[in-house]
Amino acid sequence: MKDTELLYILNLFLKEKDNIINNLKEERKRKIPKFNIIELYSNNEVYNTRLLADMLKIDFIIDDKEINFAKDFSNYIIKNKLNHNDINTNNNNINIDTEVITKSSRRIDLLIYNRDFEIIVENKINANELENQLDDYYNDRLQYIDKNKLFIVFLTKYGNKACSLKEDLKCELEENNRICYLSHNDIADFIDKCINEYPCIKNDNYVSVYSALIQIRDNERNISNNKIQENNMEKNTVIEKLFNDNNIYEALNKIDDIEECSKLFSDAAYLIKSRKIQLSPIKEQIEIINNTIKYLKNNGMQNENTRYLDEEIFKGNIINNKDANSTPVIININNNLSIRLFINKNTCYLTVFANSSSIINKLNELKMKEEIRKIFGKYELNEGKNDPEPDDYLYVYYFYITKDSKADEIGNVIINLYNYLKEQNF
Repeated sequence: MKDTELLYILNLFLKEKDNIINNLKEERKRKIPKFNIIELYSNNEVYNTRLLADMLKIDFIIDDKEINFAKDFSNYIIKNKLNHNDINTNNNNINIDTEVITKSSRRIDLLIYNRDFEIIVENKINANELENQLDDYYNDRLQYIDKNKLFIVFLTKYGNKACSLKEDLKCELEENNRICYLSHNDIADFIDKCINEYPCIKNDNYVSVYSALIQIRDNERNISNNKIQENNMEKNTVIEKLFNDNNIYEALNKIDDIEECSKLFSDAAYLIKSRKIQLSPIKEQIEIINNTIKYLKNNGMQNENTRYLDEEIFKGNIINNKDANSTPVIININNNLSIRLFINKNTCYLTVFANSSSIINKLNELKMKEEIRKIFGKYELNEGKNDPEPDDYLYVYYFYITKDSKADEIGNVIINLYNYLKEQNF
């Protein structure tokens, strides 16, 4: 395929960019509209867990038949998923609690329990697992119930296995069918199963229950990224029409032509994405980050505890990540506590990051908080625990870096913060 033919196809796309976008909007308008207020909380684990807890508390009688979602879910996990027919799940008196405090001050997302069994539910949507998190939950609940009646549900977007479990406990739980890896799609399937089993809830008297279940179900599917697949199908349909209308497919009649065209679009896509690092305030923040790293290296902050990304590497992160995420600076105090400099499309900030509950508790003590506030100086101290995102508490304290921030000031804060935290013997 000649270069002129390749450039014609690319030029067609660029000229038709606005039409493609408008056609995508029109394509969406033709679809059956979806309005789901619950979707507002789809990426917030705390709200999502509370929502699931409220759903499991549905318990009422209709036509002399009791509808008890907690019992149905317990059956779904213990008997259907884990094949434990030896456990009595027929008792309707089942408790549903959220944010259950353990002796080590950790919080179990959701606990389903009665005298016959307990189910620990750990809900992970966008947050990372914490050190020994599931082990601590499990060991804490052993004081209340026999281990053979204690189960764990690890709920993630895609049904991933837990990484934080110690290997011996993980093997024991898996070998004895006492841990269940669920995706949010599985929760949606469970809701569908309940709706099919109890068609009476579609009656007008129970329309609020039915409507809520439908929205929760759709939201659970969205969490597992079905929405992304749906949007990609829309794009493919619109682009395919453009190809057909302009006889593009007819021009691509050799394998080499297809490969050349694909490479051209790939190269063009990278150049377009590279534009991110030229936009304000990211452009200015990149310069500040580079100068901060130089300042730290020139002032003795270069040892086995420090990790600085080369400029080209963190620029590449920004270019290739859809949210322009990169962490160019990580300075470790220990394995569970670090100072990090983070940038994305919305913000840039310096943070004290911890993934150990005992360290987080110590950092939250008033005396230590005030010392860190003094070290931050003119930069306003923000607290992760006060932010809406459920995993932000890992960013215990942080301040924002603007395009007017000074690299030497940030560097001095990092050095003083590092020295102070090192002295605390975490």
